[in-house]
Amino acid sequence: MPAKGRLVFIDFEASSLSRDSWPIELGWAVVESGRVVISNSRLIKPAPTWDVADWSPVSEELHGITLAVLERDGQCAHAVWQEFQRDLTGVDALFCDAPAYDGFWCRRLGGAAGVPDHGLHIRHFANLFSDMNRALREWARAKRQHTAHRAGPDALQLARLWLEHSTQTGQPLF
Repeated sequence: MPAKGRLVFIDFEASSLSRDSWPIELGWAVVESGRVVISNSRLIKPAPTWDVADWSPVSEELHGITLAVLERDGQCAHAVWQEFQRDLTGVDALFCDAPAYDGFWCRRLGGAAGVPDHGLHIRHFANLFSDMNRALREWARAKRQHTAHRAGPDALQLARLWLEHSTQTGQPLF
C-alpha cells in the first residue's frame, strides 16, 4: 500500500506501443494531505541501448514530441530516474491508467538508469476507488474533455480525478 496519506500517479509517453518501445516522457503527481504537492514531468533522451528504429510517427503525432526535441531538451535516463526517485520517498506503489505499459516503460527507464529491479508496484488507479466502474466512467469523461496527451498533465489529471472523487464520496484519502 502507499505511504499513509501519500499517493503517486504516473504516466509515460513512449516511442511506440511495440514490445521494443522505450519511454520518452515521464510525468508524476504526488497527492498528500488532500492536495497535489508535486506535479512534474521530464523528457527522456534516448538511451544508447534503445533502438531509435522503434520510433512511431503515429505515436509522435499523438504526443507531439519529436526525436529532435528529445535530443535537444531531454535528460538522460539516470537524471530523470534520480529526480523521480527523490519524489517517491516512502512510497512503494504507483498508480496509473495503463499498468502493463507504464510498468514496462518504468522498467526500461530504471534499467537505462542502472536500476533494473526497482521494486516499485504499479497499479491501476481505479483500484483506489470504492466503485471501480464509476472510476473508469469518470476517467473516460475526463479524457474526452482533456485534449493534451502528455505525461505531466495526464498524471496530474489522474491525481485531480482521485481528489475530486474523494471529496464527492467522502472516501478516505489514505
